[in-house]
Amino acid sequence: MFFHHNTDPEKLFHQMEESGYDSLSPAIEPEKLRAICEKDPTLLEVYKQMITYCKRYAHDIFNMMHEQALLADLREKGEDTPEMYQELQVIDHNRHNLHEAMMDSVNLMSRELAKRNEDIEWMREVVAGGRASYAKFAILTFYKIYSNIIIPSQIGSL
Repeated sequence: MFFHHNTDPEKLFHQMEESGYDSLSPAIEPEKLRAICEKDPTLLEVYKQMITYCKRYAHDIFNMMHEQALLADLREKGEDTPEMYQELQVIDHNRHNLHEAMMDSVNLMSRELAKRNEDIEWMREVVAGGRASYAKFAILTFYKIYSNIIIPSQIGSL
């Protein structure tokens, strides 16, 4: 169908880097949060689940942006169809549901940390801006995880 793409993850990462993501940080760095969670198997599983949802959400956001740009190009050429808009609505509905699941996973992480008397001050920043702050947290977490994977691998090739 219409809404599929094969954007190279490294290209996506570099686009994020060029857009200034490297100067931003999530409310808590993923490495720091993982270090807190590693001493408790339950916390570690909750952490992994949260990271999975953050990654999926970030990918979904970039996918939707890509599809919206494609649709705008087709609209300019007069090649868009009602079915394309319907499919975009389905994608948006699925993105909304994924956003809810991602927020639930972040909230679960916070609750589990609080039960163990761990510092959850970082959640103030996440909760303060509502849904948009959760989205920012997920996207920046995604970026920080991949910046630790891609940049070190490139150093060896320089």
